[in-house]
Amino acid sequence: MVSKEKTIFVYDDFSMQNPILIGILYVNSLKGGESYSFEYDREWLKKTSLKITLDPELMPYSGRQYPFGKTIFGLFSDSSPGRWGRVLMNKRERILAGKE
Repeated sequence: MVSKEKTIFVYDDFSMQNPILIGILYVNSLKGGESYSFEYDREWLKKTSLKITLDPELMPYSGRQYPFGKTIFGLFSDSSPGRWGRVLMNKRERILAGKE
């Protein structure tokens, strides 16, 4: 089974006057599930003066990083819709698809 990779651009809109790219979250669909990896943008790593980590598992270096023992980093899981939110989103998608 071939995986099609999706990319999500993640921006820092909290420490500068203009949003800047933090990095890219990669999403791979495999066997009905998803796996994620993240890569910091090199320029953001050079420019940032952030003294905290965005996620305890994301180290401040370039190159892809993978969550250990789970499919997604807590940072992204915490900002994603929960079970009820996904139910509502899927319901809306079915309604919109029925109108087409």
